[in-house]
Amino acid sequence: SGALHELCTPTEERNAAQVSDDLLVLLSLLFARHRLHPDRAADASLHARCKGAVVLPPVGAKCRAVLEAYNRLALSAAVSLAKAAAAKTPLQPSASLPLSNLEFAVLPPSSPTGSLSARLAGAAADTVPGAVCSPFSALSGPVERFKSVKELLGAGRPELMLHRDLAPTVEGVGAGGVVLSAFAVDFFAHEQLRVACSECGIRNGEAWQGLRTLQLVLVSLKGALAGMAPPDDAVVQAVSRLEQDFSSKFYSRLYR
Repeated sequence: SGALHELCTPTEERNAAQVSDDLLVLLSLLFARHRLHPDRAADASLHARCKGAVVLPPVGAKCRAVLEAYNRLALSAAVSLAKAAAAKTPLQPSASLPLSNLEFAVLPPSSPTGSLSARLAGAAADTVPGAVCSPFSALSGPVERFKSVKELLGAGRPELMLHRDLAPTVEGVGAGGVVLSAFAVDFFAHEQLRVACSECGIRNGEAWQGLRTLQLVLVSLKGALAGMAPPDDAVVQAVSRLEQDFSSKFYSRLYR
């Protein structure tokens, strides 16, 4: 799509330092993820006095479009896999609530009309063969349309044993998703780990591991790109520059 090359190409409006900042935001979204508490995200007084951004800034429009397209493909693949598993897994005669483990008969409907068991049986009868949704989820209707992998996992039948690694997606891309902290971006900006941890609500050890992981990712990316693209490629130059600057700050501040 050219989104990454556009992100990594300096222009009159964006110099090399700004390119590094924008690239670091994207890599933090992918590899240095730390959920920010909603109270911190909405704390105007914190944002007014803090040194860093606290909240991870959004990625550019083209990168966001690419990530959202990837999420849709991943969701489609996950739904297809879940439907294939459901087609080979018969509906269980009873359904149990996940926390209390209370069981309710589903097939056949043997409970008084209006009871939960009867409604579950009706919902199960209305669903298409090989339905992915549990009878509890089907109470709201037989249509199986999932907006996210998280929704698929929450609505799926327990016996399908669906797992979140079925189709990894990138949360926090669009509006209304999870809010991530900018601890890596903030450390890169002011080089003060304790300040970044205090403002973002993350433990020092967790932040150190996150920064180390990101530094190693940059080293790996730099090495991989060197063997795949010419030295004058915009992405190669941007990643190389960011890796050099980030590694320098990481080692000088956190290995003293």
